[in-house]
Amino acid sequence: MSAKGEFFKAKIRTAALNATRDGVEASAILLQTKLKQVLNQGKSNVVTRTRVRNTSRGAAGSTYRQWVSGAPAGAPPYKDTGNLAKIQVDKSKIDTAKPSAKVGTNAVYAPALEFGSRRNAPHPFMRPTLADNQKAIQTKFQKVASRQFRRYMK
Repeated sequence: MSAKGEFFKAKIRTAALNATRDGVEASAILLQTKLKQVLNQGKSNVVTRTRVRNTSRGAAGSTYRQWVSGAPAGAPPYKDTGNLAKIQVDKSKIDTAKPSAKVGTNAVYAPALEFGSRRNAPHPFMRPTLADNQKAIQTKFQKVASRQFRRYMK
C-alpha cells in the first residue's frame, strides 16, 4: 500500500476512535441526566412538623423531623439526603483503545437499595432507567459519533 493510502487509513482510524470517545461521553452524560431526574422526582420520606407547646409566655413551636414509611418495593427510593442523586461519570477509560465510561454514585448504600438486602426489598433505580432510555442513549451515541466523525475527517 502506498504512503498516501496508509496516511488515509490512519486518519480514518483516528477519526473513528475520537468519534467513538465523544459518543461514549455524550451517552454517559445523557444517562447521568436521566438518573438524576428519576432520583429527584420522588418524594421525600422525611416530613418536617411543628410541635406547639403551651408555656406561660404563650405558644412556642419547635420543628422536628419525622420519618415516614419508605418507597414501595420495586419503586425508586425516596429522596432523603440527596447523596444518592449525586450521580457521577467516570471517564478514566475514555482515552483508551476501547473507550468506556462508568455512570454511578458513591453512596455506600446504593447497592443495597438497587438489589435489596437481607432485611429490605430492592428499590431499583439504575437498571430500570437504563432499560427505559436504552434507545435514546443509542441514538445519542450514533448522532454524536457520526457528527464528530465527519468533523474529524475534514
